[in-house]
Amino acid sequence: VVPAADDVPPFMRAADGTVALRASASPVVQELIARCGSPLAVTSANTHGKPAPISFDEVEPRILAGVDLAVAAGGALYL
Repeated sequence: VVPAADDVPPFMRAADGTVALRASASPVVQELIARCGSPLAVTSANTHGKPAPISFDEVEPRILAGVDLAVAAGGALYL
C-alpha cells in the first residue's frame, strides 16, 4: 500500500489517499502487462472475506458481471 499518484483515479484510491499494488509472479499476468505496456487495474476473484475460488466455475457471477475480461489460465484465475 502506497500513496496514490495524482493521476490515479479517485475510485481506485482508499479514503486515506493510498492505493494497493500487487506484483504477480504469474507468467500469464506478466505477459499481459508486457503486451499492454502498462500496469493493469484488476479485481480479486472473490468478495472480501469470502474464500478465493479454486476453479473458474466457482467465481461469483456478480464478480464476472463487473469485469471486462476474465482469464482462466493453467488453473489460475485473472479478472
